[in-house]
Amino acid sequence: MTTYSYTLTLDDSEHIALEYALKLTISHCELEMSEGPKCPYWAHKHSCESMLTKLRHTKGVLRSSYSPEDDSITLYSDDDER
Repeated sequence: MTTYSYTLTLDDSEHIALEYALKLTISHCELEMSEGPKCPYWAHKHSCESMLTKLRHTKGVLRSSYSPEDDSITLYSDDDER
């Protein structure tokens, strides 16, 4: 089976919304499977639980730089290009 890897950059609001959406999807899948495991809910539930675990254990890192030419401050994460 081929496995793909993705890098995703989220702001605070997007992080909160994604966490809420994953929890909501897990709840929906549990409701749909209340009478026993069914496709695709079992797979979706486990995928969402995995993503939620990764989301909770990811550390956000910010750096800033100041540009005197235009009097601006720019924030970078470790993955951003300068």
